Amino acid sequence: MAELQAVQSQIEQNQNLINVKQNELAAVEVAINKISLDDPRKKKLDNLELNRIDTLTKFDSDIKNLNKNIENNQIELNNKIENLSLLQSQEIEKNQRVDFFKQNLILSKDKKI
Repeated sequence: MAELQAVQSQIEQNQNLINVKQNELAAVEVAINKISLDDPRKKKLDNLELNRIDTLTKFDSDIKNLNKNIENNQIELNNKIENLSLLQSQEIEKNQRVDFFKQNLILSKDKKI
């Protein structure tokens, strides 16, 4: 029976020691969290992270704007190429008419002679 009481006493002492160590651990965790929150490096890291996010957001916006500009420029270029093709075909048609009239003029002169 004395052995049982000695073991129970040892268990209680161990349990008390565990409770003390858990309380100490909780206090250390609180101290670590407080140090983390008070650490000026944390604020610098937070600011750097915010700056990084702002920069990436700006880059994303700039890229979208540049892509839109490229798209608009491509549309404008296609329109100009289309207009140029139209002008070229009109020029070819005019040249063909001029050639036709020249031929007729030559034929007319030949007939008069």
